[in-house]
Amino acid sequence: MTLRGLPRRAPRVLLDPRTPASTQTAADFYRPSRLPGRVAKLALRGSGHSRLGTSLLQAVAGAPMVDPRVEIVAGWARDHLQDGVVLAAWLGSPGPHQKMTVAVGQGPHHPPAAFVKAAPTGAVAGDLLHEARSLVALAESPMVDHVPRLLGRWDDGGHTFVAVSALPGRPLRVGAQLDPPQLQLLQTLRRVDPRLVELDPVEGLVPSHGDFTPWNLRMTRSTASAFDWESFALRHPSWDLCHFLVQPAAVMSGLPVAVHVARLRSRLPAMVERHLGCTGREAREAVRAYCLESSADLEAEGAAGTDRRVVLRRTVAHSL
Repeated sequence: MTLRGLPRRAPRVLLDPRTPASTQTAADFYRPSRLPGRVAKLALRGSGHSRLGTSLLQAVAGAPMVDPRVEIVAGWARDHLQDGVVLAAWLGSPGPHQKMTVAVGQGPHHPPAAFVKAAPTGAVAGDLLHEARSLVALAESPMVDHVPRLLGRWDDGGHTFVAVSALPGRPLRVGAQLDPPQLQLLQTLRRVDPRLVELDPVEGLVPSHGDFTPWNLRMTRSTASAFDWESFALRHPSWDLCHFLVQPAAVMSGLPVAVHVARLRSRLPAMVERHLGCTGREAREAVRAYCLESSADLEAEGAAGTDRRVVLRRTVAHSL
């Protein structure tokens, strides 16, 4: 397979425009927030329905790309999967600490069987190593049927690689509501003994996914599963509930911040109150704490004070 970058000028996803499994995989997992990426996403969606869509996708994709991280993952796929082949890859924020996620399948015409993450070896790879340890522990907990299996971890070419199995089910749309299967998943997660994952129990805090968003979930007919456990930790019981609603609004939508503030100001406390069985005042305080703490975390990571995520969180917090 020959992978090409999309969008052309600032590639964030690598795929083969001629291979349906590659374009479908990219369409399922690529979540652009800027206009060029959204145009590319439309081309991805259209490519599976007509020759015109395929031609459009090839037109907006860049030249063939060779990335050493992809080549390393391709070697792993050939060694560990029958007919293993790279289907697509996603690039994190540009820079020396850039991470990459690579989807691999059993042949070019099958859906992903595994995902491999790569990060520069050293401090930046700490999140990947934490995810690997967490998945091993969660496999011994009530979450065993709701998380990926760890398939391998290795260092090569100045990068650390972590491979995990694909999860069954369909992706959720970005604006999906919290339905009973997702809520049941959070309840199951809260029952995990923190000591199992080498976390010291803290009164009032529960195991938390940390990035509980529609794009990190998979749904079957009656159950939900989650991947991307890099941020797994102990947090307030309302953290994942709040994050599920706030993060998609902050990252993916082009609507004005004021519109989302009005929606979230009424929906978030009511949801927390209903699902945690607390008072309205306690729910508002929990939401306010989430918004302020997550804003501080974003700014510590380098997000500017005008970043949409920071603005939305702080505006919601101060409106409660």
